[in-house]
Amino acid sequence: MSGPRLGWLAWLGRRFGGRGPWHRIRWAGLVLGSTVVTAGMLAAAFWWHFDDLRQARADTLRPVIAHDRASASLLYSYDGFVSLADRQVLVISIWPLRPDAPQPPGMAVGRGRAKRCCPRPP
Repeated sequence: MSGPRLGWLAWLGRRFGGRGPWHRIRWAGLVLGSTVVTAGMLAAAFWWHFDDLRQARADTLRPVIAHDRASASLLYSYDGFVSLADRQVLVISIWPLRPDAPQPPGMAVGRGRAKRCCPRPP
């Protein structure tokens, strides 16, 4: 640093370090700065927590691959894409393999019991 800048920084330090209006400005700056840092840290913590919750929910909705045919309860079949209102939509067929198979993830059951109306897969 050059001489004039160092002198200006020394003057500024003496002004902020003493009593008077500069001292109050210094404390207001410290309070404002620590508030901003604390708010940023809290926002990052909340973001991390809610991202973990979102990921956990996505994992529960994802189908689980069965390692043997006897333990499988649903058959997922990816049937390609269809155009629906000028948008490409992925068609997934879900077939129950057992009479007591659970509802597929994300499927809401209306009033009463859900009816199994679909034929068995070929």
